[in-house]
Amino acid sequence: MQEKTKFVRQELVSELFRTPHGKLGEYLTICQAFSKDDPLFMSHLIAYNHRHGSVRDAQVGLPVVTLATPAFPRLLVDNSLAHLALLNPKDLLRAFQWGKALRKEHAMPWRRYDRFEHMVHGYLRAREACWPWWERTALWFRQPLKTLYALSHTKACDEAAVVLFHRQAPPGTLFERVKQSAGWESDEVAGFIRMEKLPFLVSQGLYGKRIQEPAILAAVIDNMSAGELSRRAALLAQWGWENTGATRGAKQVAMGRARRGAKRSGLLAATKAQQTLAEDDPLLAQELVLVQEAQLDAQAGIEGNWLVGIDISGSMEHAMQPGLLLAAYLARQVRGKVLLCFFNHEPYAKDVTGRTYAELVEMTKLIVAQGGTSIGCVVAAARELQFEADAIAIVSDGGERHPPDFGTAYRVYSAWLGKAPPVYLYRVPGQDPDWLSARWGSAMPYQCFPVEKDINEAGVVALAATMKTQRYSLMQEIMDAPLLTMEQALRPPRQWRTDYAVTT
Repeated sequence: MQEKTKFVRQELVSELFRTPHGKLGEYLTICQAFSKDDPLFMSHLIAYNHRHGSVRDAQVGLPVVTLATPAFPRLLVDNSLAHLALLNPKDLLRAFQWGKALRKEHAMPWRRYDRFEHMVHGYLRAREACWPWWERTALWFRQPLKTLYALSHTKACDEAAVVLFHRQAPPGTLFERVKQSAGWESDEVAGFIRMEKLPFLVSQGLYGKRIQEPAILAAVIDNMSAGELSRRAALLAQWGWENTGATRGAKQVAMGRARRGAKRSGLLAATKAQQTLAEDDPLLAQELVLVQEAQLDAQAGIEGNWLVGIDISGSMEHAMQPGLLLAAYLARQVRGKVLLCFFNHEPYAKDVTGRTYAELVEMTKLIVAQGGTSIGCVVAAARELQFEADAIAIVSDGGERHPPDFGTAYRVYSAWLGKAPPVYLYRVPGQDPDWLSARWGSAMPYQCFPVEKDINEAGVVALAATMKTQRYSLMQEIMDAPLLTMEQALRPPRQWRTDYAVTT
């Protein structure tokens, strides 16, 4: 029974990767049965996904699904609402609007919707009670915040109402300083941006073309995250961040900070920027590669020795790019030895241990989809090369037509190893998955994860997190993720965690 439970849970995690960006409704189809039949796992999955997931839609959608499931236990609803309370106003608004639509369709019980609405009310009041927190929330998310007040029927406190609905800037508030700063000299504006840690888009919206003034641009660069720095490197170069000592210094500091950062967001952002800048500014392109490699090194990575196979057969013609992108990232994140095997009806295996992500992407540029498919030749090649894998990752459409077939070759390889390494099939669009299941069946410990044609950076990073040398270790990590209370979720950020009077 335990085996079956874990297997079914793994199927749920696999299915989550099928959900296209922006289509929250598909989470209802996938997850509602689990919310009813395995609610504790769903609750821990919500907690795990918030801490380790990189797909924002899942952070928005999963908790709402549990609220829309009448059989979901009342004792676990608090965890779902608490994780919704961790969202920024823009994402919370998406969740609340979807919840409202579900209520109108009679797909969410009244009492659950009332608790959702009450949570949004508490979300707004918690920020009003800590005015610096509310100010920055309103500055960054003015319109979504206004809509949340309206939809939740929450009357804003006097100061909040003046700022949001009357567009005034009360004396002594951040908004008064923002309004005044429009007439300040560049150095004063720069100091203000640094002091208030204004994000790039907020600064651009407030100061328009003035953002290109050297002192202001240097301050904006100081506040940029690693991912944002990589994504906007070409624009910043166009604005002249190499033209003055101030901007060059800010750039160097920001690059150093980015190399030391360890956030998942923006891990692969440097790749497109590097390709764009390769000819115009090769030095900057190389700097971005160094930033990216440092960011990747800072991640937990994938333990063990891995055999990574990438299908380059003719049937992969329309799915080569997502397949190659995923294979390169998987190979880069392995912390042990990695054998990368390109295969059609024949294998071409290469030890790529220690290669950078940029090098791995470069290796794939000239590859053309052609020939038949033998997934089994991947493990046959590994055996011939005496490569001992702890686990196997295959990127393919699964359309195996040539010998040796994977099942037979896998059994031979496992006997040689003296163990049965888990197999991860990252299936790109193509062959009917039912055909593959019939072929492989229960003959090997394999898991299948779908890869969409339009997979993005977040999707690639999320899929890589599924790679474990122990078959059930991911399930264990999910169940170990601590649940959350509303009190924890509504606590002000640490820098403002003092007693503030609630304005009524």
